[in-house]
Amino acid sequence: MNQIKFISGFLLLVLTLTVACEEQTFKPIPPRERTFLHFLNVYSGYPAVDIRLTSYEEARTVADGVTFKGAWPSSGYASMLTTPDPDSIDGKGGITIEFLDHATKDPVVPARTLKLAADVNSTICLVDSFGKPLIVKTVDNFPEKVAGKALVRFMNLNYAALSVSLYSSDDSVNISKLNFLNYSSFAETTPSTKTFFFKNDFSGNIIGTISNVNLEAGKVYSFYLTNQSGTPSVGYEVLR
Repeated sequence: MNQIKFISGFLLLVLTLTVACEEQTFKPIPPRERTFLHFLNVYSGYPAVDIRLTSYEEARTVADGVTFKGAWPSSGYASMLTTPDPDSIDGKGGITIEFLDHATKDPVVPARTLKLAADVNSTICLVDSFGKPLIVKTVDNFPEKVAGKALVRFMNLNYAALSVSLYSSDDSVNISKLNFLNYSSFAETTPSTKTFFFKNDFSGNIIGTISNVNLEAGKVYSFYLTNQSGTPSVGYEVLR
């Protein structure tokens, strides 16, 4: 009887150790964290688009009827759930982005799934790439606080402009020679009212102007050049 109890106890111990070893092979579920997104529509091929996001198998339309040069949110960033593993290639935990024709609800560009790092600000742009819509992502690295200064960056989103510079009327901002789909880092400048010029580096011609922009201390501004039906079109946003 004691021998039977000993064998039974030994088998139970082996089974327990086996189960414990098997449990250790499972990877822990990564925690959900927050990433911060801003969307900009600079594709003029549709009167308006909707933005639909799918995250953790939940799909929802976050913006309805975003017109050309419109944005969501209108300023700042939306907080979205993501995972802290941006290098994973399986797509799990990523955010799938869809731009839909507002009138028909048909996709205007294939859906794109992005792995987005936690605690990072990003801008998602729908741009015109040689007549076809394209999703482009920027990483918006700017300091949390800028004492007594405004921050300015420039994005060249016009496929017909091979090299463009942005400069201000007081020469405090001079961001030079950006190719299509390139964007600058954020440059500090003194707060004041300025006029901004977009210059074609090859011809030397001014292809766009934004007059009397009131730059405020602590604010973050993103200037861009795009095109509308083949004509250069300029704009800017307040990101913070």
